[in-house]
Amino acid sequence: MNLFLLIFFFILFVVFAVFVVNLMKRSEGGQKSSFEKTKEKLPEKLPFKLVWNFFNKSEEAFFYKLKKSLPEGYYIFPKVRIIDFIEPIKGISYNSSKGKVWSRHVDFLICNSYFKPVLVLELNGRSHQRQDRINSDDFKKQLFESVGLKYKFIKVGESFEYSIKALVLEL
Repeated sequence: MNLFLLIFFFILFVVFAVFVVNLMKRSEGGQKSSFEKTKEKLPEKLPFKLVWNFFNKSEEAFFYKLKKSLPEGYYIFPKVRIIDFIEPIKGISYNSSKGKVWSRHVDFLICNSYFKPVLVLELNGRSHQRQDRINSDDFKKQLFESVGLKYKFIKVGESFEYSIKALVLEL
């Protein structure tokens, strides 16, 4: 029986010693962060490339015209994820609601000098005639209306100058 107790206490001591050593390593910074662990595993060159042009031609033309016309104290943020400025209310369907907006974005978000979103601008080209895009635009309209955010859908091919003058008057 004494041998059994001796073995039991020895195993207990070893487990305790391992626990204390690991605890000391963590407190001394001995444990690597997940970033450091990932960094060690990364290849020298990752399989990505820089996109040459951030905007398509319509977005670029619209951006420059909008930038010239926007009153002082307003800022343009292009290609913003909706989840970055509209969040679901915490509750029963929080994750489901979050999932509905997670990958969606808007072409341009206008914010005031306090960086409060005041207007969403979407440029709609030919692809917005497809049913899936029509459904997506309808969802966005309903979403913006439900949070009280103004929005404008501007057809590519319309006069950007006229559209911009009209929306600047509403700010």
